[in-house]
Amino acid sequence: MAMTDEEIDRLLLKDGVCTLTLNGKDGYPVPVPLGFAYEGGRIYVMATPYRKKLVARDPRVTVNVFADTLGDARWVSIRGRAAVTREKARERVRELHVHSGLSLAETDRWMELIRDPAPELLEITPEYSRSWKMTAPDFVRRAPVSTWFS
Repeated sequence: MAMTDEEIDRLLLKDGVCTLTLNGKDGYPVPVPLGFAYEGGRIYVMATPYRKKLVARDPRVTVNVFADTLGDARWVSIRGRAAVTREKARERVRELHVHSGLSLAETDRWMELIRDPAPELLEITPEYSRSWKMTAPDFVRRAPVSTWFS
């Protein structure tokens, strides 16, 4: 079953790790797991020289976010176009570090290492999205994934 727009927003605001898929120069997809920030309907990730090069060649990207909580699953796949931006960059870089699960102290340490007052980000403007949600039946084991193999 598809998620509502509100459920998609909650997922993107809650979970801070995505898979960004860019188009490689050889035509093959280049998936990269990384932290992200979500603001105003747009997704922000750090821009590296390689990512900027791929986006300059072909700005079409896909962002996938997946959450599995004790048997219940949610995912959203967003197709869009990426562009390099420096707007509100330090604020967004800080947000994507916190959003991806780092503590405030760890985030502060990262921000000390990023000396650029306006680091480059990729801003992804969604054009199309698909989503899915499943609530597991009562008989499904309700244990965190990390304990499944112990």
